[in-house]
Amino acid sequence: MSLTGILLALNGITQSCLPLGIVLSRQTQVDSFPVAYPGCTDIEGNVDIEGPNITNLNGLSGITTIGGYLYIQYCSQLPNLTGLNNLTSVGDYFRIFDNYNLTSLNGLEKLYFIGNYLSIVRNTLLFDLSGVNNLLFVGSISFHENSALTNLGSFNRLTKIQYLFIENNPNLTKISGFEKLDSVTEALWIEQNDNLIQLSGFDSLIYVNDLDIGGDSLLTNLDVFENLRSIGELGVRGNSMLTDLSGFYKIDSIKGSFYISGNENLIQLTGFDNLIYINTLNIQNNPVLKNLGGLNSLTSIGWFLVADNDELANLTGLEKLVSVSKLEIFRNKKLSDVKSLENINIESLLNLDIEQNVNLSNCAIKSICAYIVAPGASIQIHDNSKGCNRQTEVDSMCRHLSVENFALNDRWLIYPNPSSKTITIETENKFIECTFIIYDLQGIEVIRQNFTEPKTLIDIERLPLGIYFIRISNQGAVDYYKIIRN
Repeated sequence: MSLTGILLALNGITQSCLPLGIVLSRQTQVDSFPVAYPGCTDIEGNVDIEGPNITNLNGLSGITTIGGYLYIQYCSQLPNLTGLNNLTSVGDYFRIFDNYNLTSLNGLEKLYFIGNYLSIVRNTLLFDLSGVNNLLFVGSISFHENSALTNLGSFNRLTKIQYLFIENNPNLTKISGFEKLDSVTEALWIEQNDNLIQLSGFDSLIYVNDLDIGGDSLLTNLDVFENLRSIGELGVRGNSMLTDLSGFYKIDSIKGSFYISGNENLIQLTGFDNLIYINTLNIQNNPVLKNLGGLNSLTSIGWFLVADNDELANLTGLEKLVSVSKLEIFRNKKLSDVKSLENINIESLLNLDIEQNVNLSNCAIKSICAYIVAPGASIQIHDNSKGCNRQTEVDSMCRHLSVENFALNDRWLIYPNPSSKTITIETENKFIECTFIIYDLQGIEVIRQNFTEPKTLIDIERLPLGIYFIRISNQGAVDYYKIIRN
């Protein structure tokens, strides 16, 4: 030891040290650390502690801060982290990986700051996280594949975090202790925890960018999220004991995707009373889901997929839905009624795809009938029951509806239809001025006219025999109808 080192050690003076970091792979290196680096308390670089013969960290008791990362991994004989009792901060990652005899994190009680991830992964005997429960700040947390872990203790000094991943901890029965956490700015994933039965302790959480609850086979409810107000993406997948989605009452929009899939006992979607907008809604492989009650306030969806829900008989719950860009309904064995979609404004619809719903025989609802005759409509209808087995069948059923039933909103009467000379457009509603355009089957405009009277006669005698579409626009509202010149 140098004379300077001896004087620093004798006087208890601290100093920054090891700007290039250090690797400790043998117990003798740990034991000799205070002698080899006297007065070294604030390590500027990274610290790697790894090696099968490391049994304790007592030689590191002088360290108070680490500027880089701290890795403790592959220390198969290390039972706890006693020896790091004076460590207060880690500037970058803190990774605790593959320490097969580590049972607790005792020794980290003074640690309050981690600049990046805290990752605790594959520590087979670890059952207690209380050593890190005094954290005031951590960038992100990952608890992954800790097979003896039964609870997470308390992290109730944290208010904000970027990522929180709690995954594949097979004996974790309860998640609690995040009482002051108000936002997860990127992702909160709670997945594949086979014995998780209770979520609590997220009472202050109001914002999550991406929330995913998946493969937690004993979890029965999501009430813990009842104060959540804003969410970017939501996934509820593969939770076999979940029967409803109660707990999201304050959410009014999901700006990204909402996936509801593979929930074996999900009966209803109760819990979204104020939800009015979803960018992408995917409801798939929920075998006992019977209807979509719970989405009763929903008015707008970007892409909407309903597929492989064996017991889904109808789409009750979507009566207020007026805007959908892409609508796909596939392989719902018992689906026989899509009437709840009749209020969709076809001006919003870019694609309609209804396939392999073997009990669906009637697709001739107002919105679908209007979309079928719209110029440029993108439609796939096939392999459903007779009457909705192909587009021509739906088209035929729509043509035979009465004028009143055919109208999207019962505002317009068009008669006679078919006609050889003239048709009359009539309404009982008040309006300022309307425009109608008649197109042929190629989408070419053949007649255009404005009208201001509630009853208007249109001469179609000069048109060739055939089928035409009529588009009526009135103060932003647009309706399509089919007319036949015979």
